[in-house]
Amino acid sequence: MRRTRQAKPFPRQASRNTKPSLAQILSDEASTVKTAQTERSSDTELTPSSPDQYVSAAYFPASPGRTWTYLVNDLGTSNVKVLAEVATVNDAETRIAVNAKTGVSICYTSDNDGIMIHRQFFPNVSVEGSDRGDLLVTFIPPIRLADGIVEVGQTAYSIGTARYTLLPRVRIIDLSYTATYTLQARKEVAVPAGAFDTLLFQGTLMISGDLESETFYVSKGVGLVKDVVKFAGRKRVTELNVTNTEP
Repeated sequence: MRRTRQAKPFPRQASRNTKPSLAQILSDEASTVKTAQTERSSDTELTPSSPDQYVSAAYFPASPGRTWTYLVNDLGTSNVKVLAEVATVNDAETRIAVNAKTGVSICYTSDNDGIMIHRQFFPNVSVEGSDRGDLLVTFIPPIRLADGIVEVGQTAYSIGTARYTLLPRVRIIDLSYTATYTLQARKEVAVPAGAFDTLLFQGTLMISGDLESETFYVSKGVGLVKDVVKFAGRKRVTELNVTNTEP
């Protein structure tokens, strides 16, 4: 009688599906994910030429481990943290700030080139005509919030493509976008965390005809203190409650 050959079991480790890290999801290639312990370096230190000019990167921290807790619409809180890992987006090494409650994250740079948003990540969203999945929105070129040195009345303009990628099944839709952000004033603002000396920016982002307006306040060494977003008749107010940063 012919003996039946028993199938060899797969090794336990090989049978597991390894879930990619957030940095790997956000990077163009998993091999480009790195861990960085210091802020993105610059060859030279920017120096304003007048008291009315400001180095924008000082108002938008990028150090890993920075955390902020925000009160959203007076209803609940959300925690935001800058990860140790960096993600490469279109050859740019970007910082990752993630909302622990929603899983929403942004890839951004804050250095001598200014403040720029390269990519956004929205987990488990429903897209018309598709199953639920994770959504990446990549801005080509990145949205510029501010130049390296800014002064009151100065506007940063961006125009390009917002590339929507639905995961895990890669479905890509390219939409046109335009964005403008203007430094309106230096202003003191009071939030639950206290009173802060801030720079007040106002901006708009239009993607394929859909307009979002935003007013945000950033404080030197602290980062985002208050944010007011209006979109499709809705309004979201985000105010700083607690942070481990210092002015």
